[in-house]
Amino acid sequence: MNRSLRHASIRLTLGLGLLCQAAVACAADPAAEERAIRAAAMRAAPSVVRIETVGGLERVGELLVGTGPTTGVVLTADGYIVSSSFNFVQQPASILVTLPDGTRLPAQRVANDRSRQLTLLKVDAPSPLVIPEIVPEEETSVGAWAIALGRTYAADEPNISVGIVSALARLGGRVIQTDAKISPANYGGPLIDIRGRVLGVLVPLSPQGGDEIAGVEWYDSGIGFAVPLAHVMRMLPRWQAGTDLRPGILGITLKEKGPLAEPVTIDTCRPNSPAAKAGLLPGDRVVEVAGVAVTRQGELYRQLQPLYAGDRTSIVVERGNARESFEVELVGELEPYEHPYLGLLPSRGERAAGAPAGVEVRSVLPDSPAAAVGLAVGDVVTEVAGSAIADRTQLTAALARYQPGDTVKLTVQRGDQIVVLEPQLGPQPGELDYEVPAAPSPAEAANGAPEAEHPALGRQTLKLPELPQEAIAYVPETYQSGMRYGLVFWFDGAEPVDRDELLRAWQPLCDARGLILVAPSPATPGRWTLPDVEFARGVYAELEQRYAVDRARTVAMGQQTGGTAAYVFALRNRELFAGVVAIDTVLAQKPPENEPAYRLDVLAFVPEQSAQAGRIQESLEAIGQMNYRVNVLSQSGTAHLPTGEDLQAVARWLELLDRI
Repeated sequence: MNRSLRHASIRLTLGLGLLCQAAVACAADPAAEERAIRAAAMRAAPSVVRIETVGGLERVGELLVGTGPTTGVVLTADGYIVSSSFNFVQQPASILVTLPDGTRLPAQRVANDRSRQLTLLKVDAPSPLVIPEIVPEEETSVGAWAIALGRTYAADEPNISVGIVSALARLGGRVIQTDAKISPANYGGPLIDIRGRVLGVLVPLSPQGGDEIAGVEWYDSGIGFAVPLAHVMRMLPRWQAGTDLRPGILGITLKEKGPLAEPVTIDTCRPNSPAAKAGLLPGDRVVEVAGVAVTRQGELYRQLQPLYAGDRTSIVVERGNARESFEVELVGELEPYEHPYLGLLPSRGERAAGAPAGVEVRSVLPDSPAAAVGLAVGDVVTEVAGSAIADRTQLTAALARYQPGDTVKLTVQRGDQIVVLEPQLGPQPGELDYEVPAAPSPAEAANGAPEAEHPALGRQTLKLPELPQEAIAYVPETYQSGMRYGLVFWFDGAEPVDRDELLRAWQPLCDARGLILVAPSPATPGRWTLPDVEFARGVYAELEQRYAVDRARTVAMGQQTGGTAAYVFALRNRELFAGVVAIDTVLAQKPPENEPAYRLDVLAFVPEQSAQAGRIQESLEAIGQMNYRVNVLSQSGTAHLPTGEDLQAVARWLELLDRI
């Protein structure tokens, strides 16, 4: 080592030593604490750049996006810079980077990390840029100092927010959590330790969302996230090649829900998914991923969520009494799932005592696979591919493991005979406007005999103890506990619908078709918020506790802003809803994946005088491309509550909603 390098090394060692000593002395000396924080920030500052964007969108969805200066962190001396993707969500026409010495340079976007919402930029720097020191991931610990830096207010000095590392491996093992204040002012900036080394890159992320603006509502809340810079550097070569990094998808659903649920049993494997191609099967219990034991669902997500499309990993499952190992290669996108179609309507009443377990056929739909093999009214489907079927839910789940074009073996009880049929499943029909007879009404099913005891019937007002909102509901006076009832959730638009008018329109339909109508009201008339949707969720739970609710015929329905609330309610609670009726409504978000476990149909009314007909059509096409079945009906004049022929069309659509 020559003398100058040795001197530099000594100065660096002394500097680090002083920083460490300052950190130790912080608790006893506030002035030392301030000096340590400032010294750490100054040490990292040469690698923190200011970013300005020019042009682009003013609004993304419902979010008004600004174009103020943001922050980035230098990754390489030759000009690669990382920042938060949030800073470019407005799709700017150009990007300018200001280096700590004041030099302004145009930047190009190279690639994105769509799992952690980071963006890689490149500038042609006139001289080598300063690279920060990185904290190894194994040295990051909870309770350590965490200092968030931004370079938004002044180009010559970073702005600072101080806290601690409050948790590790959050959001599926992808990020560090800190209580330092994080906001758009420092998104993309570094989170550093008390020695000035970079822990991670600040980003808004959320467990509920995966896009660039997910989690932005948490800013300055005391919960902030940073992607470990050590991870970013490992992925840099793939990024520099211009490849967007996408979350890896395996293609399974699990039987039990919730991060603490155990065992981790596969419910469905999406056809043509990595899971299906590797040989995983429904019923397999996942016990190990990449050599790490897995006992709960949260542990499975924690192993899989950090991975990207193209990554390979090993999965060990228990199948019966044996353990089997599989190698899977994750993908960034699955082929849109399409539910297979058999073409029968199941009985909606309880099976009589002593009757064989299975699904009794109430109706066979014309030109369907069921009709083609001679399935008949009164037949009871007892097995699928040799596995016993106890009820409609099990039959639906068993068929969800197939895809259109597959042949399935059904065992059927026909009177005293056992019949085996092998229909070839078809795609869901595009139009379902058959005139099928209504199921026996509750009164017919009970032969007119009223039940001695029953829950409250007729018009009711529902409230939840902790919330100001209320809902009205109508339950048929002929309610029978042995029947299952569909639910229709009505969401008002900007102008509330008169409740008497609503009940007059729906009461005959509810009585004849076995439906319960419920209309929650928002806290502020004409304006739906997420707490209002949560109120509706509470009302749903209350109704399900009191009555025999048929989830296969439960729909959310609304007009304009109420239609938006209906979409949000149904898409956030896929396990509860089978359909959405949207009147003059644009689905403002990208349709989510169609899930094998939950089918969701859409019936859209497009008024002839709708000002947004074009946008509605575009959103319905997007829904259809995800293989949701969409029916579109024209509505005369402007948007209005369905009555007459429109209401009868809704009734026919509802009658076919529990088809299999």
